[in-house]
Formats: sequence, C-alpha cells, structure tokens
Amino acid sequence: MSLTPFFAVYRYIELNPVRASMASLPEHYRWSSVHANLGLIDDPLVTPHLSFLAQDIDPQVRTHAYLTWLREGVGNDELENIRAHLQQERALGDTKFQAMVEKAIGRPVKLRSRGRPRSPHSQWDRA
Repeated sequence: MSLTPFFAVYRYIELNPVRASMASLPEHYRWSSVHANLGLIDDPLVTPHLSFLAQDIDPQVRTHAYLTWLREGVGNDELENIRAHLQQERALGDTKFQAMVEKAIGRPVKLRSRGRPRSPHSQWDRA
C-alpha cells in the first residue's frame, strides 16, 4: 500500500476499535468498513475509493496487501499527525489537496503552531 494521508486515515479509522479496546482485531468490530475493504462482505454502504482500487487490479492481491498493511498498525508520528489535524480541524493531505480545500472553504487549512503568533518586535527576540 502506498502511504498517503488518505490511506493513513483509512488505517487510523479502521484501527480505532482496537485502540479503544473494543476489539482485538479491526475485523472483530461489527460496525467497521474493514469488512468491505477486506472483501469479507459486500456492503452497499461502502464504496471503495479509487485510490484503494488502484492498489491492484486483482481483489485478492489488494485485500492481502491491505490486511498486511493494516496489521502494521499506526506509528506514533502518524498518530500524532492525524490527531493534530483533527484537533485543529485542518485538512490532512498533500499541498495540492490542502490548496484545493483552502480555496473551497475560504480559510487556512494548514497546521498552526500552538500559542499566539510572535510579534516581529517582541522584547524576547532581542537577546
């Protein structure tokens, strides 16, 4: 699987029940889209994303790759990045995607540093 923000969020969502100790594996959680993504059921509520389908033309190969990738879990850096974007209600994606979202909603979408922006003439900058 190619590690894009899109897939990182896919994995983050499908592993939420495991992180919350609601299931030992994502496919053990009844209300997850993971069942459709792994080809275990045909769910009319889940439409596979084109990026997901583009991973391989063979559904079995795609499913195996997705399951292997899902089992790797979410790394700490990935988890912190997703949570930071969620907390600030910012768009997570590449520069092109962020520019598109920023234009569409008319507000900044990139992460901002914590606290107030520094004044260019702050006394603390004159050390």
